[in-house]
Amino acid sequence: MNKSFCNYILFCFFLLSFNLYPQDKQIEGVFKFKGKSNYQESITIHKNGQFSHQLTMNMGISLNNVGNWQQRDSILILDSYPQKDKIIVFEAHKKKNKEIVINVKDKGLNLISYHLYAITEKRDTLLFMDQFERTKIKEKIISFWIIDTKGLKSPKYEIKSKYCNSFDVLFEVIRVFENEHWIIIDNNMIQSRGLEGKLNKYYLQRKPSNVSD
Repeated sequence: MNKSFCNYILFCFFLLSFNLYPQDKQIEGVFKFKGKSNYQESITIHKNGQFSHQLTMNMGISLNNVGNWQQRDSILILDSYPQKDKIIVFEAHKKKNKEIVINVKDKGLNLISYHLYAITEKRDTLLFMDQFERTKIKEKIISFWIIDTKGLKSPKYEIKSKYCNSFDVLFEVIRVFENEHWIIIDNNMIQSRGLEGKLNKYYLQRKPSNVSD
């Protein structure tokens, strides 16, 4: 195989790679959505593989996050940095407990308001709304998850020991991105996910570099 033919093959491979992944050089930038009642969301995608995200909700609640991003075709993959556990659970058996008791605090050991969903041994779903400090459950359960008043949702926690009746829960009140997939549309729009992990009905629009807030 002569040298000129090898160079031709390499050149063709370069063109093919460029055509397959042109979006990798275009996704960087600022994408933003402004809704009603001061609700807004934005993400800045940096060329160095990092992102910064801001979500401002009603009542002036603001959630800020930074992390790393990847792109696979039309999928934007986000991971917070540093990564954190969304929920930490300590199981125990306490003789004094006549019911299952779930104690909930944030990671700063502060009491929080929350809604708790529990799955029973019969695969029924129990909902305990507007809970504070602890929840008592009369039925045997096999798993549960928590949603705080902002809408942050923990992953489902599968109970490890059927003999445990006491659960101390530490809940992360800061949003955590963990292999979260957003949808890229024509490199000018991004469909984000809400606090519960579902795709939002709105789109973040690319902000032109020459336009200020």
